[in-house]
Amino acid sequence: MTGVPGAGKTLAGLNIAVERMKTDEDEHAVFLSGNGPLVDVLREALTRDEVSQQPTENGEKLSKKQSLC
Repeated sequence: MTGVPGAGKTLAGLNIAVERMKTDEDEHAVFLSGNGPLVDVLREALTRDEVSQQPTENGEKLSKKQSLC
């Protein structure tokens, strides 16, 4: 996918990945980018989101280290 900065490429890619994951939990997506700072920000945001939504088996909060991201 190509386009000018701010065109929504990242959002479109993440929306596709999330929708596919909701459809089939065994399906996984990979986000590839040459923009290192963007990848760092997305990795942190996805990790925080997973931590906030996934309790552990004993009901405790998931730590960032336990996160799969």
